[in-house]
Amino acid sequence: MKNILYVLVILIMTSACSSTEPPKVPIKELKNSEVPLNIETVLKDADGVIWSFVILPDGRYLLALREGEFKVFDPKTKKLKSVSGAPKVYADGQAGLLDLVLSPTFKKDKRVYYTYSGIEKNGSATTLATAIFDEDKMKDTKILFAARPIQDTPYHFGSRIVFDNEGHLFVSIGERNIRDLAQDLSTHMGKIIRLKLDGSVPSDNPFISNKKAKPEIWSYGHRNPQGLFFDKKNNKLWVNEHGPKGGDEINLVKKAANYGWPLATYGREYYGPRVSDNVALPFAEDPRHVWLPSIAPSELIIYEGDAFPTWKGSFLSGALALKHLNRVEMKNGYSVKEERYLNSLDERIRSIETDEMGNILVGTDLGVIYKLTPLTR
Repeated sequence: MKNILYVLVILIMTSACSSTEPPKVPIKELKNSEVPLNIETVLKDADGVIWSFVILPDGRYLLALREGEFKVFDPKTKKLKSVSGAPKVYADGQAGLLDLVLSPTFKKDKRVYYTYSGIEKNGSATTLATAIFDEDKMKDTKILFAARPIQDTPYHFGSRIVFDNEGHLFVSIGERNIRDLAQDLSTHMGKIIRLKLDGSVPSDNPFISNKKAKPEIWSYGHRNPQGLFFDKKNNKLWVNEHGPKGGDEINLVKKAANYGWPLATYGREYYGPRVSDNVALPFAEDPRHVWLPSIAPSELIIYEGDAFPTWKGSFLSGALALKHLNRVEMKNGYSVKEERYLNSLDERIRSIETDEMGNILVGTDLGVIYKLTPLTR
């Protein structure tokens, strides 16, 4: 009888342990000949890493190059010109000029928001600024936020910017490769912050009454979140973030939630062993998708265009390490299917946009923009 009970306990323990493993998501790696896409080169060389770009109302593209320069590209004339007024950036390693977005009121006020690795006296900081785009220059620039405390590493700055439905913006910030800072509420490292559009702190932020916490914090326990998307239709905030060697994640971001890094992670050290013995902990939110091994995810969107109707609701992310466009299908908030596209380009996919027709545009670390349209047979 004791032996039977012992076996039952072992089976229960084994079952409990296996439940912490990520779901077995089917992955279909599509060869170029099988990809149902036309791939058109729109911009051949921006002369820099296209960390982000946006499509202006007149159809031109406004680019942020990691090296520290804004440029405008006209896809009709193929002309590329520089825009003055870019900030001085710390451009080393993963640092530089980062995300760029148009204000919700851009058609009226020409305002843009952007993040960059700001040069500070004793290091650098992920910095949020706003400016007016005036054709060939950025003017009336204002710094709205700079992460604190200042750090002197060239790693894990984040960073993306999104707007919600209620006049707020969110910014993702990496932990600068100093892991413990992600759990430290007295710092901005490894956090997603929430601000009003003028840079002030909303009165309903979760830690505003905690004197030991930074009032801008919305969520914490992140590693290096380089993709951020606000689903305005469902009022949900999503993030993707880099693990180390494996353990990249897509997370549903909740107010005041802890996402576990580095205490709970599927990631491994670059030299082999697990970062943590725990892939899940009671106080930490579980990821909604895990990439093993790491793909190094970049910009994240939920596709809602008409060009690819079967992709509606899919999560699209660029992949830097594995060099592809990643598509994940979710059901009830968790991933059920994954596919990989553009492997044959052999390029680090950094940024993603969609045009008014629903065509998908991707920017790469080689300074190229490709347009993806449906393959007609």
